Amino acid sequence: MGEKYWAGKVDKNWSDTFNKEIISILKKSFNADSVTIASKFLDLKHATDFVVDGKNISCRVNYDWNYGENAKKFTFRYKRESGAETEFKKVLRGDVDYGIWCRTRRRKDNTEYIHSWFVVDLNAFSKLMKEYPEFIDADEPGILGFFTYNAGDKNIHRYYNIEYFKFLLVDHSDTLIIDEK
Repeated sequence: MGEKYWAGKVDKNWSDTFNKEIISILKKSFNADSVTIASKFLDLKHATDFVVDGKNISCRVNYDWNYGENAKKFTFRYKRESGAETEFKKVLRGDVDYGIWCRTRRRKDNTEYIHSWFVVDLNAFSKLMKEYPEFIDADEPGILGFFTYNAGDKNIHRYYNIEYFKFLLVDHSDTLIIDEK
């Protein structure tokens, strides 16, 4: 899933510039000695960007252009204009175990860094969606997420607010403020 605004080689190259930082985060979050970057096959067929102790980890990196409004959202490409299989379907199928969502910002010197991040248990998310299948294809905005049109890639994305899914959190940055209620 590692992309910036629209799918493509340029965006994958951009998000890959944060791999060292992401690997460090994943080592801490999973108390792991090593993290490997997934093969292109795992990435394309199983939405896997990293592997940690045999667990498939997806990754999405987005620039935090509106400074925090989207920081608590975890998103999936839900439908592709081409009809190709999406990350959402791969998560429901159980191809990926965890996901990390990262938001970047720019420093005064114009370099980018990961400002906030969180790791979600996607096996638990998949199980929840299967227990309540009416939410998988629901098309009304609501607590569990809703569709949005992305003009950059003409695909449909679904996002969820982590505030409603705190029980799925594995770890998160100190810069991500989660309401403890």
